[in-house]
Amino acid sequence: TGRLTDDQLTTAWQVAIEDGLREAQAAQQKANRVPRAFTVRMHQNFLDAAKCCTAAIAGCYAPDGYHCEKVLEVGLRCDQAFLVLWDDETGVELENVEVLLTDQGVLCFQAYTNGHSADTSAVWAAAFKMLVESGLVPAVLLPAGVPSAPAFQFIRHHIGTEQFGVRLDVKKARDFCTSYASYFDPTPEKIRGGYDIILSRSNVGQLSLPFGIKRTSSHERLPNVQVALALHRDLAAHLVANVVKRMEAEPALRPFRVLGAPLAIYLGKLLESAVDDTALLHAGFDLERWNQSQR
Repeated sequence: TGRLTDDQLTTAWQVAIEDGLREAQAAQQKANRVPRAFTVRMHQNFLDAAKCCTAAIAGCYAPDGYHCEKVLEVGLRCDQAFLVLWDDETGVELENVEVLLTDQGVLCFQAYTNGHSADTSAVWAAAFKMLVESGLVPAVLLPAGVPSAPAFQFIRHHIGTEQFGVRLDVKKARDFCTSYASYFDPTPEKIRGGYDIILSRSNVGQLSLPFGIKRTSSHERLPNVQVALALHRDLAAHLVANVVKRMEAEPALRPFRVLGAPLAIYLGKLLESAVDDTALLHAGFDLERWNQSQR
């Protein structure tokens, strides 16, 4: 009769759907192979900052957001700025990151986007690399998951997390006006050992990028500023540092240096909340694999 049974019709639909998915995947892979150019700019003066966080960027800093005044505040302050990621082809603002200048480095907050689908992890990594290598900042400080989870994972793959906790000297980050509370609730206090990242001159060379980067500036050459990075360790960091130093000195303990990061996490929680969670010593450490490597 030429009519399809229900089973044959279902099979035909499945084949069509699978073919469609394969075609869509192939088109996406082809699109991903097309080179795209992005630019990251730091906007610190009032007029440049006022142009950030347009209505296309979702978040409380948008023109209709409940903290829309913060954009103007950032432009007026001497200790804040926006890092803005632009699509060179369209001239559209894709993402922006608010940053706070501390004595230890530039502290980044969460990135907000216009909903685009591009993976900008390596672009942010390149921007942070250039900031450090140019000498404009002593370091870039990234709390866990900042500026985005993929970007943090990309950088952590090359750099790793900070082994010791570091206290931040935030001298000017207070409410801009006494009549209302500003963004900092609470004010950032530390970079956590075992969780966060410090990208500095000592480790930025380990950050490998899959493309070339170009620095442009209104000046032909940026001054090579030599800045001493002041890292004020907390009690947990001092304890971990002493333990690692002891491990370095004694041959019998030297193989256990790999436990430095889990130890920092364990001691940090023990001192902050009095919780003796020894399971943290095993977090991120494969004992079986390590034992095999020692044979």
